[in-house]
Amino acid sequence: GVGHVNIYPTAFSFSPNSSLLTAAMDVARGGQFLSIPNPYPASAWYHYDDQTCDYGCMAIEYLYWAQVTNMNILNDPQTAAGIANEWEPYSPALLQSMDTLIYNLITNTQYKLPLLAPDGNYCPTNQLNELKKSFKIYPNPVMDFLIINSKTAGIVNIYDLLGNIIIANVNISNSNSIISLSNISKGSYYIEINNQRHLFVKK
Repeated sequence: GVGHVNIYPTAFSFSPNSSLLTAAMDVARGGQFLSIPNPYPASAWYHYDDQTCDYGCMAIEYLYWAQVTNMNILNDPQTAAGIANEWEPYSPALLQSMDTLIYNLITNTQYKLPLLAPDGNYCPTNQLNELKKSFKIYPNPVMDFLIINSKTAGIVNIYDLLGNIIIANVNISNSNSIISLSNISKGSYYIEINNQRHLFVKK
């Protein structure tokens, strides 16, 4: 995101009235708000309410929500319900119909934004299908405790979307294991076991 601000400031600058991104966000939030309105207008579909997040921070979050939505990462009923208090269009189709401005911005090929979600799997498809079956996680979104149902024992690592390690080297058995996430902040993370990754949302 930061690199794009420098290269394409008229598209991605974070200051009010400075870019296509902030113009789209002002529509998504139902108006231009330099501090958080209480409540947001009924017409808003982006209503993030973290008081520590200023206008520029809101723009970064907005770009993030739009990208993960367009990558189809949020498109299941549980995730949609878990994020609805902040963000309503949870599927690419909804994003395209509800938020034409941001959809057109992030899919514009001249800006070269990533359109596919990294999944950490770079092996042939038939192997991939076998690997995918070896562990499941729930609930997703998660509040405090993540349950891992694994066919094999292994080492669990949890990363944020930038690849920073948040929880490292937790041993799990080949059944249901529980990991406490109560001290990590809200957001999206990857859980990795034996070189496979799943995305999950912490509420």
